[in-house]
Amino acid sequence: MKVQRTLLSVSLGLSAFTFPLTAHAWGPEGHRITGLVAYELLTPQARAAVRYYLGSDDLAAAAVWMDQNRPTLGNQFPGSSAWHFDDVPVCPDPSVDTCPNGNCASNKIASFDRVLSDSDATKDDRTLALRLVVHMVGDIHQPLHSADNHDRGGNQISVLLNGRNTNLHAAWDTGLVRASLRGSSEQRYAEGLRTTYRDQIKGWQSGTVQSWIQEAHQLAIQDVYGGLGGFQCPANTAGTQVTLDAAYQAQAGKDIPLQLARGGARIAYVLNQAFAGFTRP
Repeated sequence: MKVQRTLLSVSLGLSAFTFPLTAHAWGPEGHRITGLVAYELLTPQARAAVRYYLGSDDLAAAAVWMDQNRPTLGNQFPGSSAWHFDDVPVCPDPSVDTCPNGNCASNKIASFDRVLSDSDATKDDRTLALRLVVHMVGDIHQPLHSADNHDRGGNQISVLLNGRNTNLHAAWDTGLVRASLRGSSEQRYAEGLRTTYRDQIKGWQSGTVQSWIQEAHQLAIQDVYGGLGGFQCPANTAGTQVTLDAAYQAQAGKDIPLQLARGGARIAYVLNQAFAGFTRP
């Protein structure tokens, strides 16, 4: 598979552009943290490949590239706005297509991982694939990017978080992530994750993209939706309004670092496999 080169040349100049956070996956903090966790878990070959394709070791910056360049990607790849998630129904619904026209994270991770692993692919193609895969693997670990309840992944659930109005999706993207940081730098936070979960990281670096999505999906059922109080299936949560109380935030404070650490570990796992035996051309 060869990715069209024109996208890369057009979009490289947009790296400073930022977007609203309410409809994306992990906000920039979360994505950078997954990149920081991942980089320290790369093999020497994978680090050399990252440096060659990105021109630096900054995997954290690469992890936010896909959000920063969303409009350009949308023009070049219609439907790419749906590459950030798999809308697996919280309440089982066999009528729901979780990957319409192949536009979902799980399908595109597989497609671009093949490019990433192809030593015959062009440098531009592999550079683009690297940026996309790093982002999408991080995305699927945000529980609301692996679950939906006819509410656009929680975007249609109004919540009050520490006195501020937002929506459930945005709360998990950014508000609860920032609360988890507790004023720490992203670098220090990522170091803390690697230390806290050092005995679990190797075990996380196995399985499939689908199994990782199912893992996040279960967290969405149990904690993201289940913690809203009185939630049960079948229920359409669109239009719901709720306060995220101290108990809800405490559980999120356990889930978010866990998912960021898992995301970073698995980004490294994918890159280490794709770049095994890499030698600079």
